[in-house]
Formats: sequence, C-alpha cells, structure tokens
Amino acid sequence: MTGIVPRPRLFTLLDDGARLRVTLVQAGPGWGKTTLIRSWAEARRTNVAWLDLRPEHRDARTVVRAVGAALEPAGVVVVDDCAEDAAEPVWLVLDDFQVLDGAPAADVLAQLIDRRLDWLHVVLISRTEPRLPLHRLRAAGELTEIGPPELAFDPDEASAAGFTAASAEGWPLGLRLAAEARHPGEATRDYLLREVVAAQPPPVRRFLLRTCFPDLICADLAAALTGETHGRQILDHLERVTGFVTRPAGDPRWYRYHGQLRDALRRQFEVEEPEATAALHGLIARWFARERSMPEALRHATLAGDWAYLGRLVAEQAIAMLVSGRRDDLFAAMRGIPAEQFAATAELSLCAAVLMYADGNLPAIPARVEQARRMAAARGPSQRLALDAALGVVEAGTVIRVAGDMPGLVRATTELLDRLRPAAIEEVPALPQLRAFALTNKGVGLLWTGRLDQADQFLWSGMTAARSAGAELVEVNALGHLGLVAYLQGSLGEAADHAGGAEELARSVGMESAPQAAMAHLVVALIEIERNRIAEAQSALRRALHTGLHPPEAVSAVLTSLVRVQLLLAADDPAAARALLETTRDEGGPRLAVPRLDRWLRLTAAEVALALHQPDRVISLYPPTGRLRPAEQVCLGRAYLALGSLDKAEELLGQARNSPHMIAAVTAWIGLALVAEARGHVSRSVDAMSRAGQLARRNGIRRPFRHFDASRIEVLTGRQRWLHEVVEEAPHPAEPPALAEALSEREHDVLRFLPTVLTAGEIAGSLGISVNTVKAHMRAIYRKLGAARRREAVVRARQRGLL
Repeated sequence: MTGIVPRPRLFTLLDDGARLRVTLVQAGPGWGKTTLIRSWAEARRTNVAWLDLRPEHRDARTVVRAVGAALEPAGVVVVDDCAEDAAEPVWLVLDDFQVLDGAPAADVLAQLIDRRLDWLHVVLISRTEPRLPLHRLRAAGELTEIGPPELAFDPDEASAAGFTAASAEGWPLGLRLAAEARHPGEATRDYLLREVVAAQPPPVRRFLLRTCFPDLICADLAAALTGETHGRQILDHLERVTGFVTRPAGDPRWYRYHGQLRDALRRQFEVEEPEATAALHGLIARWFARERSMPEALRHATLAGDWAYLGRLVAEQAIAMLVSGRRDDLFAAMRGIPAEQFAATAELSLCAAVLMYADGNLPAIPARVEQARRMAAARGPSQRLALDAALGVVEAGTVIRVAGDMPGLVRATTELLDRLRPAAIEEVPALPQLRAFALTNKGVGLLWTGRLDQADQFLWSGMTAARSAGAELVEVNALGHLGLVAYLQGSLGEAADHAGGAEELARSVGMESAPQAAMAHLVVALIEIERNRIAEAQSALRRALHTGLHPPEAVSAVLTSLVRVQLLLAADDPAAARALLETTRDEGGPRLAVPRLDRWLRLTAAEVALALHQPDRVISLYPPTGRLRPAEQVCLGRAYLALGSLDKAEELLGQARNSPHMIAAVTAWIGLALVAEARGHVSRSVDAMSRAGQLARRNGIRRPFRHFDASRIEVLTGRQRWLHEVVEEAPHPAEPPALAEALSEREHDVLRFLPTVLTAGEIAGSLGISVNTVKAHMRAIYRKLGAARRREAVVRARQRGLL
C-alpha cells in the first residue's frame, strides 16, 4: 500500500489550532507526525516555512540563521537574521524539535514564540515534550496539542485506508507494516527495538525489558521486578516521550505498554535472559497474590511453571474464585497443570478435584478430596487450616449437595462454619468468601430438611456475606433459594423479588448459565405458573435447563421435573403429568435425602389426582393423624369438596383461609365460596369469592381459579365484574404501603442485625444494650412493619428500602 492516507478528523484539529499561536504535535516514532503536517499543508495550500532540525542547530547562532533562511522564501522580511514582518500569515514548522532538548537554541526559539508576531504560527513536531514554557501557552489558551490518542487510527479510518491489523492499536506505522511488510511481526519488532528501546538510556532500557511481562505495570510492581525506586518517574517519562506507554482509564497508578512494544520487549528479554523468564513470572505471581489480584497471580504462576506455588495459591486464596464471576480464570489456570503433577501435593490434588467439577466428572471428586486429606494429615492444624477449609467447600458443594444429601450438607457446613469461626484472615485469606458459602449452603440444607425459618436466616446471612465478599455466585445461589423459601410459604411477590434479583445479578456478571443460577430460573418458572403465564414459565424452565453443571444437582433435577409436571397440569394434560411424576423421584439418584422435597412430591401427586378426578387417591395420601401445612390442607379440602363431604371440606379450607401462604389462602377462599354456594348461601359465597379476588389481586395470583370447575367459577365471578377481571387478567402485586410510624434510630440499629443468624442476646452484646431492650425494639419493629415474625420483618424492610 502506498500514498498518504487523508485524515479529515486531524485536519479539522489543525484548522482549529491554526487560529492559536502554537501547535505541538508530539509522539514517539512511527506515529505519522511529519506526514500529517505535510499532507495538511498541501491540502490547505498554506504558506509554510519548514525547518528540519539537526544536531548542528543546537547552536543558538546556527538555528537563528536557519530559521531566517526558512522564513525568507515564505515572504518574511528578515533583517540581521531576525524575522521582522510578513505580508501574509506564515506557518513555521520546526520538525524533530527533540534534538534541541537542553541546547541554547531552544531558548532562542522560545524567545521567537514570545515575540507574539501576529503573522506567525509555529508548529512544533517532536518525539518528546519540548523544554519550552508551554505551561504559559496552555494557561493563555494559545496552544493546540496533538498526541498519540489523536494520531492513532480509529477503526473507521483504518478500514477506509485498507488496514486490517487490530494488533497495531491504531499506531500508523504498525498498520502500514502489517499491510506492506513481507514479515510484518518481525519488521515491527525490529523497528520498535531500534527506534524506541535503543533510544533509551541503559537503565530505562533494562527497566522496559523487566517490566514488559505483566499486562499492566505500576511503580510498586516495577520495583519488585527491577529494584528501581524511581519507577513512577520512569513510567511518566516513557508516557511523555514514546506514545507507546499509556494510562488506562480508572486507577491512575497503572500504565500499559502498547501491545506490539510489549511483544517486542518480551521476545528480546527471552533472547537476552532465557533462564530468567520463569523466575520473573514467579515474582509477578507473588506480587499479584499479595495484592489479592488472583486472576493475574494465577496466570503468571502458570507461566512460571511453579505448580507447587499454584496449588498453594488455589488452596489459600483463589478457591474463592470458584464462587465468583471469575471462576473461568481459575479453571483456565489449573488446566495448565501437567497431569502428573496433580498427585505431587495436597493442594494440587485439590486442584484436580476442582477441575473434575468444572468438567462434570463428579464421581471422581471424593477420591481426590480424600487423597488431599491424606497428604496433609501430617501437618499441624494451623498449617492445614486454609487447605481443610477449601476441601470442605469443594466436598460440600460438589459432592454432598450435588448428590442431594441435605442432612449431610447441614452437618458438613456446620462443621465448616465451626472451623472458620476462630480463623483469622491471615490464616485463611479466602475467609469471607468461604464463610458466605458455608452460611448459604447450610441455609440450603435447612430448607430441604424442612426447617424454613432457620433456612431463611442462614440464606439471608449468606447473601449479605457474599455481597460484602464479592462472591457473586454465592449471592445468586442465596437469592434463588430465598425465592424458593418465599414461594413455599406462598408469597409470590417476595419470591419474585428474590428470584428476579438473582437472575439479574447472574446476567450482570455473565453467569446466567452457571449451576448456581438454576434455582432462580426454576423459582421464576413456578411463579409464572401460579400467575398463569405459561409462555414465561416455559422460558424460565429453558434457562434452568441450560445451566452448566452436567450432571445437574439431584435436587435441581427433581425440581425441574416438578416444574414440567406443573406445566402439564396447566396444559390440562394430567395423564402425562402423572406419567412424568412417577419417574421424577428417580431423577435424584440413590443418595437423595430431601424430606421437604419428598413432601412436595406427595403434594404434587395429590394435585395430579385431583386433575384426574381421583379425590379418593388424595385422601389416601394424607392419613388423618398427620400434621398438614396450608397447601396440603387446601388440597385435601378440595378432595372432600369433590366427594361432596362439605363439612370436612369446610373444616380443612377454613383452617387455611387466613394462612400467610397466599396461594393456599386464595384457593381456600374459592373452595369456601363453592361450599357456600352448594349450601345455598349466596351472600356467603359472594363474600368468600370477593376475599379470594382481593388476595389474588394483591399478591399477583391467578392459577387457583383454574383448579375448580370453570362453569361454576364463571357464575361466581360474573356476579362481580372486578372479580371476573382478576380471573381473566394476570394481576400484579400491590406496592407495599408506607409506614404509618417511622423507625427510631435505635430500631434501625437493631433492624440491621435481623437478616443475620444472631440471637437477641448476641445482638444485645454487639450493640452494648440489654437483651430485654433488644426484644422491645424487635417488637416495635414488627408492629411498625406489620410483620408477625423476624423473617417477614426483614422482607418488608427490604421492600421499603430500609435494609
């Protein structure tokens, strides 16, 4: 490719700058400075006096004569080598101004600029910032500056010029070499080493070679690699004089070498000191580890081939990445470990287990975990504390929970929390993330063993801890299960808030398909079914099916089948629903121990039986001595209603009608309306349906109206037009009402502790007040928020933005 590429964007900058006294075009070699000014002058047909400065011009008298000789052909009157006047404006271009640095000639040219000749505009072209009083020109608004950011080709300019090499990062000569050179990479490296690196003093050249391996460099990291205590000044100098060192937006400590310069420096270092490269990467890894920048630490430990250190890094710190949006960086680093190294240390055995999780080889994990424990058994307790905690996390999350052993998960996470309680951050650097994991997974275990209130407290604590620790996937997991708790307790609005929040967070960190997001997707599907929004439910189910753990967690597999059963019921295909339900329990595998899920499966079987008009089957599922939950009371009440046993139906439905489980309550009121209608009590029937409609509208519930005979529901709702609209249109939850009475300052202090698992006595100790005072504040908080218990108070406080 030949010829000069037009740069209209830069021509406009030069046109605007021509109205000022001085234009400075300053950048390192190859940035097209001279080419730009020549092409602009030609295009604009300006009256230009051009002087290429050379070393002999460092002498003051020599440069005066040279400037005069350049100005005379442009129509300038020169008397005794001094420019006096001109008939028209003249642009004096002084190219390669850097050759005058520190020379008397620079002072002479500064005096020329200070004369403020109306007809003279000076253009300075330089590789370095000229040692002229530019600050005065900047302050007066008389200086136009064009540097590498402006000289770089943007993508449109590069495309229009026929350049395609993105690696040049807009560097004009790099683009041209990529397009024209027979061996562009070699040509580019040779040019940069000769024109940029070789031009630096030896200490700066050494500094460049030893600091080129990190993608970003700062003064502290440079000091660790070079021993140089003036790294900041060197980096500032390189930024000013080369155009190949820049500061990324954000943290001003950091500098970035142009990609092609970095490549040239790395290759040159490997030629000059091939044995030192691995050691340098090791230094970089340890520096980033001290800074808690795990992705970079892992990458450089891998490049150093220091596998033992990489294993320690994973066990002590990087294991936290397993529950964050950066887990792919963790997997990528560990994939560099040679297979024969996985048995070398206990920490590398841990790495092998984590990789098995990443690859879905779950059955092989327990053996690797046990191998790591055997290898670390001879160490003292303090020496293996971080490793034991990391192994506990891997075992709980990838073995026990995945298998569906929920009592085992509660035991394992309780032990893990006990182990972490006395630990200091110096002993277990990943302590905040591991604690968030343990709290959340204990909440998951408590949920599935049927202790919803305790589960709620641990999940809240886990979610809060995860948010503070930056463990995004733990937070997604906690929010998804909080949504499930709310759904099981019949609060669709709260469930939607939690599950929707989990999905949004997962999307924001690019982890919507992570296994930890599966529960949120399934809860959204269940909510949409209750709202009778089948297409939306199917979409959420598809998102759950696309989460990344294969095979999936046992509980998630069973719950996925339950969602499919509910969708089949919503599609009026109970026979297919029954066939699927009969195989659903087998989805979990032999180790599945989930009491709460077993109860849910039985309730679903009862719903299928009702849809198949088999009320006797429902009654057989619930022996008279069992303690029933509201949803079970409603299901059994519907069975007795179908059999015409109105008294028994009314008794069961009456027990559920004022339940906090809103889905059950709505269903109960509908059933009671039908009981009243069957007895000829029209006003009671109308009142019961009205209560059902009010609850449905307030809580965004629609599906219960589909559980009963459509013709009878049509008659009952048709008597009240607004109620008919509730049934036919998807309702939306009402906004929470404003507080009638504001919380006091001390009540706000107590409220902050309610999402945690702390008891009233422990809260009192934290605040330095008596336990009775704490309990009094808690009662006041419940009253003002309209809550009956702690969890409900936390939910309502969050809905109002108080937490």
